[in-house]
Amino acid sequence: MVILNDRNLIYAQDSYITICDALNGRNETIEFFPVKFDWKNKDSKRWLSKCFYDPVFHATNTHTGFISQGSIDARIKYDLNPKFDKDGKKKPFQPCYDHVTTPQFLLRLLVDCKAHIFNYSKEGFNEFLYWFKLATSVVEVTNPENTAVRQFTKFKNGNYKIYESSDKKYKKANIILCERPVGVTEWKQAIPTDKTIEFSQDFLEYEKKFLCDS
Repeated sequence: MVILNDRNLIYAQDSYITICDALNGRNETIEFFPVKFDWKNKDSKRWLSKCFYDPVFHATNTHTGFISQGSIDARIKYDLNPKFDKDGKKKPFQPCYDHVTTPQFLLRLLVDCKAHIFNYSKEGFNEFLYWFKLATSVVEVTNPENTAVRQFTKFKNGNYKIYESSDKKYKKANIILCERPVGVTEWKQAIPTDKTIEFSQDFLEYEKKFLCDS
């Protein structure tokens, strides 16, 4: 069972019902609407992608428990030379988060391979929650590291090009993933780990269709 907080559930519900309406032709029942939804149309595809992308980025990040070594070093460096507000209060460290997947690409997978879940059912919604949670999942990295991994996915004129699979992109970008030992709450005490982010096999298989050489 996928567990999300109330804020994320509100956005997930909004996204799910909108996608259901689009894929089931709900807007076609309104005769005075001049434009009908068509997944093959680039404008329709862009709009529906936004109906998934926007709720994901307004929702709360789902932390994977991973932080890069670079971000640990940045936290330590910040503590040695912190910034203060006008009242002399120390400002908190501002982390950077990388979403482990591209929400627009996930929506494309859902429409192409999982359209059956958009049937206004409890079962369909519960499966959608798995993908919504994955879309909100993040790793704490540095800004340069975030820029580096973003280069592995290109989207132009409705076409995707992926230069490294999601399960290998951090290694490709020379990013060392770390996690906190059991019982430790301080991120600066995280240590390198051999664990990796797990993706479902159907996601990785779908992603392979868009892999290309750099």
